[in-house]
Amino acid sequence: MLLFSRDLDASLEACGGRVVEEPEAFPGGRRFTFADPGGNVLGVWAEQ
Repeated sequence: MLLFSRDLDASLEACGGRVVEEPEAFPGGRRFTFADPGGNVLGVWAEQ
């Protein structure tokens, strides 16, 4: 699942899980991936 965030840095701090991939830039924005406490892997992205 991929989630949108207006503030990627705030979402990174509040994700409540283990960061799988640190924030990185991609064309049009930034993203990171984390595993929530239940083990579900989620991606979060934001526009630049």
